[in-house]
Amino acid sequence: MDGHFPEYHPVINRFWKLIYETSAFIAPYDPLPEDPTPVGIPFRVMGVSFPLDYFSAATVDQVRRYLVLCTRGERFCDGHIGAEIDSGAFLAALRRLRELRASMS
Repeated sequence: MDGHFPEYHPVINRFWKLIYETSAFIAPYDPLPEDPTPVGIPFRVMGVSFPLDYFSAATVDQVRRYLVLCTRGERFCDGHIGAEIDSGAFLAALRRLRELRASMS
């Protein structure tokens, strides 16, 4: 780490850029029709974490929202993405996307 800021692998920097410049972006605080409650997820400035089992049935939009929330969490809390990687949630989200993509073809 350089100073107080985490130094991520260049892949994470590319991910961040792609999230905002492609169709992967989704309004992170808006409820989705598939959310279990009509209000969606609670807003948290420091970022949102999801349990690993959340991703076993997550839709494409729920995973997209999680990934955008990771970048939002990092803006307000240095190291948030690192914590999500360490928890396994980030990898679980990417694996779920791979499953969903495979089922689309």
